[in-house]
Amino acid sequence: MRGSVKVQVSFLLRLIEEIGNSKKKAKESARIDGAKTWHDIGKRIGIYSYATRNTYKDVWMQFLNFCREEYGVKDPVKLDAIHFKAYLEKKIADGIKYSTFQKHAAALEKLQVAINVFLSTYRPDIKKSMDYSKDIAEVRKKAQKLLKRFEGVRHYQDPQKVLNFLDGNYRLVAELQLRGGLRFSEAQKLKPFSFKGNGVIEIKGKGGKIRTVKIPLELYEIVKKRVDDGIWYIKKETYLNHLKNACKLANEEYMGSHGLRWNYALNSFFEKTSLGVGYFEALQSVSHEMGHNRPDITEHYLFGVKKKRS
Repeated sequence: MRGSVKVQVSFLLRLIEEIGNSKKKAKESARIDGAKTWHDIGKRIGIYSYATRNTYKDVWMQFLNFCREEYGVKDPVKLDAIHFKAYLEKKIADGIKYSTFQKHAAALEKLQVAINVFLSTYRPDIKKSMDYSKDIAEVRKKAQKLLKRFEGVRHYQDPQKVLNFLDGNYRLVAELQLRGGLRFSEAQKLKPFSFKGNGVIEIKGKGGKIRTVKIPLELYEIVKKRVDDGIWYIKKETYLNHLKNACKLANEEYMGSHGLRWNYALNSFFEKTSLGVGYFEALQSVSHEMGHNRPDITEHYLFGVKKKRS
């Protein structure tokens, strides 16, 4: 592929731009074509928003300039796993925020999609297909350990240790918040008809919004029995006092019951990205799981972005 970095990036972006088209329909088509995981879907769909396009454009420019300066690679087609890993490892060494690192990693995964489209469309003679997601996942794990991810957030460092000092309904409510991302008010108001089977609970959240939540089956059965037996009553003030005492015993800073919801967001987000889900896709997915509509709300839970607490 000839031209300057700017020309190459502009051309590659055009190959996968789908702004104005339905992302939902694209994902449905990908599933029909055999995509089974988030990563598989990501490899089949393009870019559907200007914000994402601008983010990817900036990262692609930085990355391709890096490859030219450090490795003398001027043709994106000649990129290999070593180039993607080296660039991301440099970002770790630069000490960028983990949220920024995730954006760079997601952008590089989508760049591979664009290059593969270019190869199949314009250079079918080159028998090559880029998929370095496993290599990027390795660097992601390193970034999780080394980068300062959480600034101004209210998650627990060891939530399980806190839960170990709770019992009865108080322990179960805390489990629901940690394993399912429930608000205290949602856990408090569970009814027999809330349980839909196979670990699925139907929740009526803020503003009357209905959503389903999947929790571990063992926890599901225990809570369901208590609700069915009519012994599911938890006073908020008493619950918070028990939680505060558990934090003292666990030597954890008390973050309120909402802190467990923060932990859920963190765990769910990093589980998704470790499986190859793109940064923005993971944000949106976790947002829906927690009863929100906007992905930037998830960033509030992940990185301490100043949003109104819900």
